[in-house]
Amino acid sequence: MKERILFCLLFISLFQACDWLPQSEKETKAKTNQSFTAQMPVIASPATLDTLTLYLYANGSVQTSQKANLINEVSGKISEILVQENQSVKKGELLAKIEVNEQLIEYKRLQLEKEKAMNELAAWQVIDPTIDEDLLQMRTGLQEIDISLQKLQLQIDKASIIAPFSGTITSLDYKPGMYISTGNIFATLYDLQTLFLDVRVLESEISQVKVGQQVIIRFPAQAEKTYSGKVESIAPFIEQNSRTCQVRVALSNDGSLRAGMYAEVKIAVEKYPNKILVSKDALLIRDGKKLLFVAEEGKAKWQYVQTGLKNKYLLEITEGVSPQDAIIFQGHFSLSHDANIELQKTVPYEKFKRLF
Repeated sequence: MKERILFCLLFISLFQACDWLPQSEKETKAKTNQSFTAQMPVIASPATLDTLTLYLYANGSVQTSQKANLINEVSGKISEILVQENQSVKKGELLAKIEVNEQLIEYKRLQLEKEKAMNELAAWQVIDPTIDEDLLQMRTGLQEIDISLQKLQLQIDKASIIAPFSGTITSLDYKPGMYISTGNIFATLYDLQTLFLDVRVLESEISQVKVGQQVIIRFPAQAEKTYSGKVESIAPFIEQNSRTCQVRVALSNDGSLRAGMYAEVKIAVEKYPNKILVSKDALLIRDGKKLLFVAEEGKAKWQYVQTGLKNKYLLEITEGVSPQDAIIFQGHFSLSHDANIELQKTVPYEKFKRLF
């Protein structure tokens, strides 16, 4: 009986001694226990049923669809300039005038000569109504006068410099009062409204490109903005040195693009509708098997999957997940099944679709 009592007293003493562990040891023990329930921070994005587009990537530079050197056709002093450097103009707009005073004086003189010749012709027709009119025109000089008037009118018309198409004036170095000779370039006109890109596509990839395909364009100078275009034409030959083929892409200008700008393009060569798509970064391979982690009620759920097509940023899942499953694509490399997670952010699927 005494031995039993002694044993109980010893057990109670040991229990009380454990309860009075130093504070530092208690904290260490608590942290150890917490380590098994710590939440791993992750970022996810929903699996989405959508069309997977496969792209071909290339680059090129902006070219103008129309460019014209406005060559002067009449020598003389510039009497008026109605435009400025870098000004936009419309087709048919008057840009400048050149003095043609001598031509105008000669034109008036010839008109008087023509009037006299017509009176003479009328008089001859009264004298002899049967006389040939062509013969009369030669006899009175009316035919030569008409030819001279036409030539002068052409010169007078050419003294007005007109925009042959809508565009932007550049290289305008003349001022009113300056003399300009026949054949000199008055200015250069660029059509910057409708532009195109000449891009080089590898010989091994050119068979995928077709006229009319959609093109997405990005300019490093405007990194946050993209433009749309389409394949307009494909060169019929391969450039021997680079083993590439020239593809022309048409695009519209919103006013911010300039000729010569460097561009990166992606051409939509194939489209596959009704595919379950996830971020390509989400895929892991363990023990030779493909898997994803799905965020579900604070846990990371390990899912074996089968994959299909992919592009630069998106991956098709043919088996293993459903649309709207929250697929973890950041913070998932060290996760295990049913690991505690903290979902810090859900990235919209559209963000991956818009990536260049």
